[in-house]
Amino acid sequence: MKVIKYISVFAVSLLVCGFLLGFAMNRSSEARCEGVDITVLGDPTVRFVTQQSLTEFIHLHGHTFNGERMKDIDTYGIEVDINSIPFVDRVVVYKTIDRRVSIAVEQRIPVLRIFFEDGFSNYVDSEARIMELSDSYSYKCLPVTGLKPLEPNTSVIEKSNSDLELYTLWQMANFIASDEFWNAQIIQVDIDEKKGAVLIPRVGNHEIILGSTKDYNVKLRKLKEFYDKGIKQTNWNIYHSLDLRYEGQVVAVKR
Repeated sequence: MKVIKYISVFAVSLLVCGFLLGFAMNRSSEARCEGVDITVLGDPTVRFVTQQSLTEFIHLHGHTFNGERMKDIDTYGIEVDINSIPFVDRVVVYKTIDRRVSIAVEQRIPVLRIFFEDGFSNYVDSEARIMELSDSYSYKCLPVTGLKPLEPNTSVIEKSNSDLELYTLWQMANFIASDEFWNAQIIQVDIDEKKGAVLIPRVGNHEIILGSTKDYNVKLRKLKEFYDKGIKQTNWNIYHSLDLRYEGQVVAVKR
């Protein structure tokens, strides 16, 4: 009898919990939205999108919040619309227990700004994806000039024969950005038809002829040794060029 009694109590408890949950869900679905919270994650100095620009964009696309029934707010539709912004990497939209809508956005971060021979320019982001420029904001990253135009409809730089030069440039830009010394020293890369990749330093009135970018890490390591052991003992401005095209060597040409 005790077992039957316990089962009955448990069954009644489940029914009560189910009723209360259903009642709460019904009340929640009929509840009115009390507002929206928009957060742009990551580095606050990156301003491809802002809280203000996102608020304006959302309203222009017909999404309203204050006073709307929570069940009528289309979180998926909001995500789709925000993801259409070319500077947005990821977005999450969800409803909170206190009857608000939360929107969290991550921006795409450029690694390179590439300037083509035909005058056009694009960014390449941290995932090796081609990224268009913004009309209202310019992000400071490593500029590369003198590149041949990309194939039509190129959206991602891949490690293929046609994209190999740009792909290794992208790898090198990531390496430079992650290294304290090189990030401070290298301010531009020029692609020269005869010399290959030429690096422009911040300190020293010389050019760094890299040639092929294939073994950029080996070449830059050799150059760092030369900087540490050679140039420190002399004037940085006495050299016209530092040529890294020869295996294991730094050929320094004085003015």
